[in-house]
Amino acid sequence: MKRVLVTGASGCLGRRCLPLLRSRGFEIHAVSSRSQPQAPGWVWHRQDLLEPGAAAKLCKSLEPASVLHLAWIAAAGEYRHSAENLAWVRASLELAASLGTAQRLVVAGSCMDDAGPDRHLTEQWPSLYGVAKSALYRLLCYAGGKANLPHFAWARIFFFYGPEQRGARLVPEVIRCLLADRPAICGPGTPVRDYLHADDVASALVAILDSSLEGTVDVASGRGCSVASLTQNLAAQLGRPHLLRLGERPAAPEPDRIVGDNRRLLHELGWHPQVPLDEGLARTVAWWREQLAAAPGPSA
Repeated sequence: MKRVLVTGASGCLGRRCLPLLRSRGFEIHAVSSRSQPQAPGWVWHRQDLLEPGAAAKLCKSLEPASVLHLAWIAAAGEYRHSAENLAWVRASLELAASLGTAQRLVVAGSCMDDAGPDRHLTEQWPSLYGVAKSALYRLLCYAGGKANLPHFAWARIFFFYGPEQRGARLVPEVIRCLLADRPAICGPGTPVRDYLHADDVASALVAILDSSLEGTVDVASGRGCSVASLTQNLAAQLGRPHLLRLGERPAAPEPDRIVGDNRRLLHELGWHPQVPLDEGLARTVAWWREQLAAAPGPSA
């Protein structure tokens, strides 16, 4: 049985990867800094990878054949400029240096890094997060050529959404406002982004891990959708278009268009997204309705 170590396993994407890995016959060891209930298909390890020596100790005890490294700071509103990004670079390098006989390493990158052909985006969109991810990518590429690192793939994740995604991110923020009958204050809505449902992101990550694909891979839909179109779709589904306030928030200093190139997924792995945008947004709206209806006190 193939033993895989999954970091960031309690996150929105990590939780979705676990059953997909199980269906492919992996022996799964899931890492989280928080306690998690044991499941019949995988084993949880409570470990803070930011502690020096933690990654090395974990790899030595488990001896995984492959590693899916998703862990990183993800707090909305904080992650772009937090100094914790630097700590994750160090922890990720320790993890890579401790893999021993592992044959496969897949690391979650971002459209904010400069690992892909659209390197000009990082110049328009400066952040410590993007710089840290870019630095990690370059260091791992260099180490792969100089040391005995396993086959390495860098999965550049674009704009994912879906149930269980929380924080001050566009889709959950708009949904929560509208369900509470509050105005959803947005920017002008003109930027075009590449949105992919979290289920599809997870399936792409697992497909990459369970393959020999190396180098940079864009995990994206390959299609652009304007912020205005996305938020209008949500407002229409919720029956509250009058509460959507496009253009009432100042435009952020971000690139006008960010769309991934998913041809490697399509042509080299035969992967295709399964959740259309309308359906994915509907699922997300339904999940938030249930969550807020079950919550005690005010609904948002």
